[in-house]
Amino acid sequence: MARFDANGFPLTPGLHLLEASAGTGKTFALAHLVLRLVAEKGWPLRELLVVTYTEAAAAELQDRIATRLQAALTALESRAPHDPAVTMPPALDATLAAWLEKLGSEEAGQEPALLRGRLLLALEELGAADITTIHGFCRRTLQRHALEAGCAPDLRIETQSDGLVAQVVHDYWQQQVLPLPVHLVAGLLDARIEPTLLESLLTSLDGDPALRLDPLPTGWCLETPLGEVLPTTFRQRWEDFLAQWQERGEALVKEFCSTAAQWSSQRTPDGKAPRIQPYATRHTKDRVAELNDWIATQPTQGDYEAVRNHVLLSGYFHPGSFCRMARKLEGQQPQRLLQEPLLRAVAELVDGSAELVLLHACHWGRAELVRRRERRGMTTFSQLLERLDPGPDDAIASPLLEAVARRYRAALVDEFQDTDPIQWRILRRAFGQGLHPLVLVGDPKQAIYRFRGGDLDTYRAASRQAGEPWELVDNFRSTAALIESFNGLMAPACRARSWRCRL
Repeated sequence: MARFDANGFPLTPGLHLLEASAGTGKTFALAHLVLRLVAEKGWPLRELLVVTYTEAAAAELQDRIATRLQAALTALESRAPHDPAVTMPPALDATLAAWLEKLGSEEAGQEPALLRGRLLLALEELGAADITTIHGFCRRTLQRHALEAGCAPDLRIETQSDGLVAQVVHDYWQQQVLPLPVHLVAGLLDARIEPTLLESLLTSLDGDPALRLDPLPTGWCLETPLGEVLPTTFRQRWEDFLAQWQERGEALVKEFCSTAAQWSSQRTPDGKAPRIQPYATRHTKDRVAELNDWIATQPTQGDYEAVRNHVLLSGYFHPGSFCRMARKLEGQQPQRLLQEPLLRAVAELVDGSAELVLLHACHWGRAELVRRRERRGMTTFSQLLERLDPGPDDAIASPLLEAVARRYRAALVDEFQDTDPIQWRILRRAFGQGLHPLVLVGDPKQAIYRFRGGDLDTYRAASRQAGEPWELVDNFRSTAALIESFNGLMAPACRARSWRCRL
């Protein structure tokens, strides 16, 4: 890693990663980089995008940028009219002093009057500058390009759902689940599929657009009621299970017995044979006949409630039971399932319908939330991101983000470790094509905090694209004794990276 130099950090187009721990001066560094972009490049402040994590952090960053610009302007104005030497104000910090000295040595290219004019203009533009959160940036972009985005220019953000998620779930249960045949509803309830679970899942999905759902299976679509597709799907799985059972049932029981014999030959540390119930080395019950007798009592189309409550299907013959026992005794997932087509048919029969309803409910609920909010003229922070999301395929054109790229000359992103995949796709498509300086400031140690939106894979992908990162290493928030103690504690884990905190 290269040590961060506030005055030597490149302002060239391309992706630059600055890694910084808490208390190492990230806000100071960003404010100084904004000063350099305004003064050295001559770029108006309104053409710079500065993004951070929260509204409070954005307000603090705006204040720090204003303070930095004003300090530089005051220092420039303190120059004698005919003397290029800089008369330093009493509170001038070393970084700003070095920057002014560097400008003094390059005075032919940076006239003092021109620099002062640029700083004055930047201070005037500060109130309208895009120093904001990622959601604030998305909102402003959609308002400015409402026609291209296909949305109203006066977007209203829904900060509280006012029970909308609960209403959608209630309507789904009434319109989609309750009209199902009784045995399917009873089976779903046995699988603990109920409105409270659906509401919890939909709330999570509504708050995090980066959460992706598997597509609905072939033949399923949101326009077709659940009552028209789930009974048919369940019957197909029932028939598939019957066919596989007739072909492989007896062979599966024999293989269970032989596998149980291998497990029984093992010994626990106290010399005893391990407990392997419900599996046994030899037949104590004729499970094939028992299941055949039960099947003979079932209706032609099957009965989901009966399937869910049958002890052999949900236990002995369920692949989950076998895999748990294998992991317990062998310490790993079995390399293959015994009579795999049959065990998969059992899993699909027992669990498949419940899983399909969860998937269908989540797709239906997400779409319904969007429809109802559009009717109200509302949107959410998550939907702001979805409207700007160019998708994972970089080959697809995004006129909206192309307009964003034309609006800004550079982008600086604070707290990048809290950036999710959608946010990164937006930033990468708009500013990551090598035409803009794109500066990412983040702490990789905090990228694991998914509850804040962070995504470690996203951080690693950006890091690989950026190449060798810069690093802020001096800590300005802690005492020397605390830092030395912390370094001693972390030394064994940090030797490989030769990393230390410093005051």
